[in-house]
Amino acid sequence: MYPVASNGLLWRSKPYWNPRIVKVIQEVFFTRVDAFATHFNHLFLTHLGPDGEMRRELPIPMVALVATAVSCSIIYKHSAKHGSAVCHPA
Repeated sequence: MYPVASNGLLWRSKPYWNPRIVKVIQEVFFTRVDAFATHFNHLFLTHLGPDGEMRRELPIPMVALVATAVSCSIIYKHSAKHGSAVCHPA
């Protein structure tokens, strides 16, 4: 699930940066008062960013879960249009 560059081509150097995936991660894990990230802050690895700020990394399973859910949602929506609403993630 790659984002689309301004020239219309897939941005293959940025896997999982698709706007749908980013939005779901932000809304589900970070924006609510009782957000997952608030309660489980210790699960996020940290590193020093190029600007000198500490940054947290998303755990790979979290990204995989969201990517699977977004992918399934897209497949389901597409198949529903064709009368076979089913999702079998690869």
